[in-house]
Amino acid sequence: AGLTSLEYLSLSHNRFQGSFSFHSFANLSKLESFECEDNGLIVEANDYPTWVPSFQLKYFALSGFTFKNGAFPSFLYYQHELRVVHLSSNNLRGEFPIWLLQNNTKLQSLNLMNNSFIGPLVFPSHPCLNLSVLILSNNNFSGSIPTNIGVIFPNLRTLKLSQNCFEGKIPPSIGNMKSLWFLDLSNNNLSGQIPEHLVMGCYVLWFFKLSHNNLYGKILPTITNITSLTSLYLDHNLFGGNLSDSWLHGSQELSDLDISYNNISGPLPRWLGNLSSLQSLVMRNNHLEGSIPSEFCQLHLLTYLDLSENDIQGSVPSCFSPQNLEHVHLQKNRLEGPMPNAFSNITSLVTLDISDNHLNGGIPEWISGFSSLNALLLKGNQFVGQIPVQLCQLKNLNIMDFSLNSLSGSIPSCLNNITFEGESSSYGRNLEVVLTELEYVHIYSYKSMLIRYENVWSGEKVTKKEEVKFRTKFRFETYKGVDLDLMSGIDLSCNKLVGNIPPEIGDLSDIRALNLSHNYLNGKI
Repeated sequence: AGLTSLEYLSLSHNRFQGSFSFHSFANLSKLESFECEDNGLIVEANDYPTWVPSFQLKYFALSGFTFKNGAFPSFLYYQHELRVVHLSSNNLRGEFPIWLLQNNTKLQSLNLMNNSFIGPLVFPSHPCLNLSVLILSNNNFSGSIPTNIGVIFPNLRTLKLSQNCFEGKIPPSIGNMKSLWFLDLSNNNLSGQIPEHLVMGCYVLWFFKLSHNNLYGKILPTITNITSLTSLYLDHNLFGGNLSDSWLHGSQELSDLDISYNNISGPLPRWLGNLSSLQSLVMRNNHLEGSIPSEFCQLHLLTYLDLSENDIQGSVPSCFSPQNLEHVHLQKNRLEGPMPNAFSNITSLVTLDISDNHLNGGIPEWISGFSSLNALLLKGNQFVGQIPVQLCQLKNLNIMDFSLNSLSGSIPSCLNNITFEGESSSYGRNLEVVLTELEYVHIYSYKSMLIRYENVWSGEKVTKKEEVKFRTKFRFETYKGVDLDLMSGIDLSCNKLVGNIPPEIGDLSDIRALNLSHNYLNGKI
C-alpha cells in the first residue's frame, strides 16, 4: 500500500496461497499494469460498492484465482483505459460483461476462457474497432452466436468461442473480419453449412477449426479467397460429398488437415499429393474408397497419417516413405497383398497400425529397423509363417498385437529382450504431435519504462494425442494420452502357434496384458 509510485506489478507463476483483496491497491494511483497468473489465491469479499479506484489500469491479467460467489471484480466498473483483460480459469459466473466493452473503447484483447459464464452473448450496439482478440472458450454460453458479430468486431484477428453450447448457424458476418487469422468454433452444437461469405471474406485465415459440431454440406465451398490456411480441422461433423472439386488443392501452406468422422465419400484425391507442406493428414472414419494414389509419395514432410476406418483398397505405394513419419493408422480398410514394403525405409515410426485388413504373406525381417516403434498392431489380417526373431530388437515396443492371423511356429524366446515397461520416456516425447503454436505479443510503453508481455494467447498450443485400440481378452479399449504411455501388452491369440510357452516370457514382469489363447501350444505353463 505504500508503493504509491508503482506503475507495473507482476506476481505471476508463484505459489502464493490464502486470501487476496484488490482493495490493497487503493493508494496506488499510478498503477497501470497488474498481472497475477497461475497462483492459488482466493479473492475474498471483492465487492466494495463505495470504493472507486484511484488508478486506471491498461493491462489486467489474472488466472487460477478462486473468486467467491463467482462475481466479476467490481472495481473494473470504474476502469475506462483498459487495453488487455485476461481473466481465464477464475471460476467466474454470470452473463457476459457487456459493460466491460462499453466502458473501455480502447480494449484490444479480452480473454475469459475456462470460466462458468452462462446465457446468450450480448454485444454492444456500437462497433468495437480496437478489439483484435476475443477468447470466450470453455464456458457455458448458449443460444446463437450474434449474427452481427462481424459488424461489431470488424478488426478481430483471433476469435475463439469453442467448448460452449452455441447452436444455430455460423454467422456469415464473420466474413467481414478481413484481418481474422485464427478462428475456433469447435465443440458446440452449430448446424448448417459453412457460409460462403466467411471463406471469401476472411482471406488471411491461418487457423480454422470447426470440429465437433453438426455442420453439413460440402467440406468447404468450391470457391474461396483463403490462400494462407495452415491448419484446418473439420472433424466430427456431418459433411458429405467427395473431395474431387475441393478448393483445398491449391492450399500450398496447409500443414494440418483433419476431416475425420464425417460422411465424405469417393476416392482419395490425387491433389492431396500437391500439398507439399502437409505434416498431419487425418481422414479417419469416412466412406473413402479406391487405392492410395501414388501422388502421396510427394508428401515428404508428413509425420502423422490416419486413413483408418474407410474402404481403401490395394496396397501402399512402394515410393511412399516420408523420412519423418511417426504415426501410421491404416486399420479397418481393405488393403491387400504383403506387408507394405514402403515402410521398410521409415525408421522414425512410433505407431504402425495396419490391423483388420486383408494383408498376407509373412512378417518381414526388415521390421527390426523400427528402433523407435512403440505400438505394432497387425491384428485381423492373413499373415502366415513364423514370428521373426528380429522383432526382439525393438527395444521400445510397448504394445504388440498379432492376433487373428495364421502365424505358425513357436513363440520367440527372445521376447524378453523387449521390456514392455509401458513407461518409456521415448513415448512421452512422441505422445502428442504438435500441430500449431501461436504467440501474440504486444509491446506497451509506460513513460520511460518498456513493458513487454505475452498477450492472452491468440492461439494456444494445439495437440493431437496418439490413440491405439488394444484388446485384452473380452475388453476392447482405446488407449491415448497418459493411458497409452502406461499400457503395455502382447496379443498372439487366434493363430496357429505351436510348442511350449518360452520360460523367458516370465521375465516380462512389467507387462500388463498377455494373451496366448486359441493356438496349439502344449507342454506346461
